[in-house]
Amino acid sequence: MKTLKFPEFVYVPTYGLTGVAYQAGIPPNESWRDGDYGPNSAILDTSAISSLDMTVVGPVTSWDQLDAAELAIRAIILHERLYWQQPGILVVSPESTVKGKSPPVIQDGGHVIYPRYTEPQAIMDVLRQSGASSYAVYSTWIYVKDDIPVEGHEFWLRNYGRLRSNDPDVVKQVFRESFEIDYFRNSYFASPKAIGAGAYFGSAKDRSYETELMRGHVSAMPEKALKLFDENWKDNVSGEGVGLNIRLGPFLSIVLSRAGSRTDIPNVVMELREEFQESREEFWRLFTEPLTEKRAVVAIRKLRNIERAIQSIVPASFRLKERPFRFLWDTTLAVADIAQTGGVLSAIKFAGDILLNRDPHLAQVSTIGLTKKLVSELKSIDDSLVQQLRRHFSNQELGALGIPR
Repeated sequence: MKTLKFPEFVYVPTYGLTGVAYQAGIPPNESWRDGDYGPNSAILDTSAISSLDMTVVGPVTSWDQLDAAELAIRAIILHERLYWQQPGILVVSPESTVKGKSPPVIQDGGHVIYPRYTEPQAIMDVLRQSGASSYAVYSTWIYVKDDIPVEGHEFWLRNYGRLRSNDPDVVKQVFRESFEIDYFRNSYFASPKAIGAGAYFGSAKDRSYETELMRGHVSAMPEKALKLFDENWKDNVSGEGVGLNIRLGPFLSIVLSRAGSRTDIPNVVMELREEFQESREEFWRLFTEPLTEKRAVVAIRKLRNIERAIQSIVPASFRLKERPFRFLWDTTLAVADIAQTGGVLSAIKFAGDILLNRDPHLAQVSTIGLTKKLVSELKSIDDSLVQQLRRHFSNQELGALGIPR
């Protein structure tokens, strides 16, 4: 088999987004621009995007759908670079023959085929305004000459005719079948971590598969960091601990609380993305600093600062107990100490300590702009989680979620 020279320019069909083609399993090379990838990048799949779209246009039919919409929103708000990932196959064919004094050279051209889905009705403009790219991930290629596939993996050679079908359902089925082959399926799910990006797969089954596939191989950021936030939210806000389990995530909750109606959701998501721009840039810079820090004690301090700030978001937003009289009572004791011992400085220090410790969680989240801003947004929510759902969703949708009207 001859060694192929891949075409310099590959046509990637898009949804009106910038097209990016990426060979799965191979780390980015010089063809990627600086800053195209890393932890401030997010990979969304069609399931996550469709779930967010259906949250706007309806119908919402399950909690799983709201889980996926939550992931899509946090990807858009928390990451600067967004990629809509599709499995693809690179089709290479000879475009022209360059002749000169040397032997003729065949210049190859190429295009990517991937399954096409119905364009989102409500979220497409959000993706475009966010600068999202259509991200074709291909694990292999087919070389086609005179419209006949002559080289490549046997599966794609055998199914090339179906790939060219005008029926999108036929093409989708080919890619579903390709995922029965471990190499193709694993390359697809491993590709976000190959560029160091956050993976936001809409299906819980796909998320579990990706987690197990990558366990122990690469860093799990940013998902593991944000899991600290999610666990606090489930235990203290959504009622999982007592069996209520209102699976409305924090980012979707912020959006629903801001939106006057469901049609406002795309605008609110864009507003939040713009408002969080400076905070997310700072957050991912802080998150990567320990990786380059030379001194162990400093690296550990930075890691602990991030961990404490994330874990303090929910306690600072929803304080378990308000204590309006505690400070007054303690300062009364401090004044008594002044009168009895003359310990003016110790008493002032005592009162100052009370002020500083009155809300340690708020002090911790304030060390990072992103966590501070999240607390500000969550504290401004008046409606309960159930009331937010009732305000936006139909009786039929509420019924599907098991929520009485």
